[in-house]
Amino acid sequence: MMDYCSKAVLMHQEGGEKTNRKFNKEFLKSCLKRALYITCISGLSLGSIYFSYPAYISIKETVSFKPSRIEVLGTKNVPSETILSSTSIDTNLNTLGLKLQEIKSRIFKNPFVKDVEIIRSLPDTIKIKIIERDPRAILEDGRLWYLDEAGESFKEVEADKGEKLDYPVLTGVPEDSAKDGSYRSAVLKQSLGILKNLEGLKIYENENISEINFCEIYGFSVYFGRRPVRVILGFEDMEKKIQRLKVVVSKFRDNLSLLSLIDLDYRNKAVVRLRNAI
Repeated sequence: MMDYCSKAVLMHQEGGEKTNRKFNKEFLKSCLKRALYITCISGLSLGSIYFSYPAYISIKETVSFKPSRIEVLGTKNVPSETILSSTSIDTNLNTLGLKLQEIKSRIFKNPFVKDVEIIRSLPDTIKIKIIERDPRAILEDGRLWYLDEAGESFKEVEADKGEKLDYPVLTGVPEDSAKDGSYRSAVLKQSLGILKNLEGLKIYENENISEINFCEIYGFSVYFGRRPVRVILGFEDMEKKIQRLKVVVSKFRDNLSLLSLIDLDYRNKAVVRLRNAI
């Protein structure tokens, strides 16, 4: 008697082997195609690198990309010529061969330079964009130092070299040796805050602020005008006192030269002293 179940099983097994055999062939073909594709792409990439790098070297060495034009942008306090001379750029070198980071390092040696960007504009132009430190005042502590808006002294003033002196001078600022560093920093910060408030209100118009003095007894005093008027502000409530100062100045607008002192170190009033008063 024929065992149909055994025959069916045998046919199924034989068919399964054929299917697996066919599947294995297709899978191998797919793998071979992918491997060939990857090999081709890799070969093209390596070939492009192999041929492009010598081309870059050839262009760099043969084309005359010499930096015949060097532009300095963004300078206000520092002459462009000073920045240009500090770069030490060799105009005989190829523009592509310039080491920009080394050029930046040389420019950063100038204390007025806060940030710098160098751009190559082929074939022959180098652009140097400067961001300067902006002096807000001059600190007097035996010598004169430019102060930026953060209260940092970043350069000694060299008046004999034509550097500007027409900034408010901060005097009486305690030395680090007298008090700790945080106290000195607080005094500098408050001095610049007073200056900012005064400039924002535009109290004096054409009358320049010549000095901001700090005293451990009287606090902060401001001097302004052609014939300096002393304004005593004390230690606190600066914004309120400056608002009162605005009222006082408006009343003496045409006679500011008659005043020698405005004392605002009171809660709700101002004391005014005239020149030559007994």
